[in-house]
Amino acid sequence: MNKLQVVLIESNPNVANTLSLALSEKFEIKTANSGHKGLKEVILINPFLIILDTNIIDISALDVTKKLKSIGAKAPILILGRDNSSKVKVSYYEAGAEDYLSKPFSIGELKAKLEIIRSRNQLNFNPKVQSTNLILNKENRSVVRDGGNEIILRSKEYAILEYLHNNLGQVVSRQTLTTYAWKGASNPWSNAVDVHIKYLRDKIDKPFKKPIITTIHGRGYRLEAE
Repeated sequence: MNKLQVVLIESNPNVANTLSLALSEKFEIKTANSGHKGLKEVILINPFLIILDTNIIDISALDVTKKLKSIGAKAPILILGRDNSSKVKVSYYEAGAEDYLSKPFSIGELKAKLEIIRSRNQLNFNPKVQSTNLILNKENRSVVRDGGNEIILRSKEYAILEYLHNNLGQVVSRQTLTTYAWKGASNPWSNAVDVHIKYLRDKIDKPFKKPIITTIHGRGYRLEAE
């Protein structure tokens, strides 16, 4: 079984290295030394968990937490912070954080928190991800709708559908889809996402009675559940 991917947003390189080494047995750690880089990394890999230290220097950790939720990130967020006051903790919980670990803490405490979060979220490691009417197969980049025949997608088509599926029922911006599907690289043309959405509609909407990819004008796209 592949290791679970975790994005660690931590500006102190020594702390980032220490935590990455300590957690490497069970987790694949992707580090980001700023809030903005952390947001981009989360969009790119859609991790199991986000660990966010409050010491980041470019944007407040609270604002990062809010932004993560606004872009539809479903990964639970564990905050690492020195302020142990109830007021601060509540502000993070209200913003969408899953848990708060007060500094100083031991590696044992951190690992215990991660196990609790993993158990609480009841992860499914099956490469076939299913919603009410779609089954996505990550291994061969295919999709089955309503129990029909398997439809093979191109890599960018699959990436866009995968991100929409991971955020089922939520509006996802074109910029977020671009970052995810093109792995942060420059977009080859300005309307590339729109073109690939058309390809997806031709394959998974037109052959069926009810379209499930919705355009939200001025905001982006949403995948509907039947």
